[in-house]
Amino acid sequence: MRFTIKRETMVVTLQKICISISKNSLLNILKYILVKINSNDVILITTNLDIEIKAKLKANKIYTKGMFLIHARKFLNICRKFNLHSLIDIICYKNIIKITSKNATFTLQTLSVDKFPIINNFEKKISFKISQSKIKYMFQMIYFSMGKNDVRHYLNGIYLKIKNDKIITVATDGYRLSKCVSTIKNNFLKHSVIISRDSILELIKILDNNDIEIKIFINNNNIRFVLNDFIFTSKIINSKFPDYKNIIIKKPNNIIKLECDIIKNALLRASIIAKEKFCAVNINIKKNNIIIKANNKEQDEIKELIKTKNEIKNINFHININYILDILNIIKSKYINLLLEKQISCIQLEKKNNGYLLIYIIMPLKI
Repeated sequence: MRFTIKRETMVVTLQKICISISKNSLLNILKYILVKINSNDVILITTNLDIEIKAKLKANKIYTKGMFLIHARKFLNICRKFNLHSLIDIICYKNIIKITSKNATFTLQTLSVDKFPIINNFEKKISFKISQSKIKYMFQMIYFSMGKNDVRHYLNGIYLKIKNDKIITVATDGYRLSKCVSTIKNNFLKHSVIISRDSILELIKILDNNDIEIKIFINNNNIRFVLNDFIFTSKIINSKFPDYKNIIIKKPNNIIKLECDIIKNALLRASIIAKEKFCAVNINIKKNNIIIKANNKEQDEIKELIKTKNEIKNINFHININYILDILNIIKSKYINLLLEKQISCIQLEKKNNGYLLIYIIMPLKI
């Protein structure tokens, strides 16, 4: 088995597909890449049993077809060290792989391909198309609200729902919730899945910010993202996502227009003093003033006043500073709306932005 390929082609692809490989995997075979040499192209496949990434590459020359396994990290590091714009010649025979570029030759051991796990016979239940930039944005704007190693495993990911021409993504860890709504060209019956945290983090890295369409296929166990010569397949979380609709404020008593940079900078100052465990800040909205206060066990204190154009009688609550900063750090907008009810059960931030509706909900602290 032998082929020749450009160094840059191999390095760029390896950087994308190696992200699914765990350095600490107990199964040694999962640290390897399956290389399939066909008549016209080379296919690389990696998996960690939950995520499978497949990439098709155009080789400069294919000598003989076949399949072999190669250690992923070693292969990437070897290709990186070769000179820019050089050609790499890869030969596999028996249990030996030789990787050559100019005068340097690496010799690696390989494993049998028989036990390498791959997803076969993917039968789609539903499919649709969406631009890379749109689905990436809809993940990027809410992913920080996902649970992390929560025993309620359905919180450790993003809920993706399609209905008619609407696409919705939701994430929550039980203390806060983020939601993004947009439209797509297709019309569908209601369908939803939960995509795992690890898959979301990898997709954010892989997807580009362009309008090239990708195809998304969903069945009972997996979701697949297909872009030209790149296929990302992930197991879905087979569980019911919590009903979040009742906590969203639909008819607020007060809507306050906040200038993002002013609020963000005030909160950053307050975070210096705030208690470390809960990073709590007290927010008091009275008439056209927002008063931000924080203190700690050393009895340090900060108090800052921000003027608003809204006339509010008197609203007072405590909140985790970091939860608001996570939102303000990702919102690339001058203003955001704060929605409040008379009886503060949650704090809601909302923004309509270039065809997207963004809703962020934070539960207040009980202090």
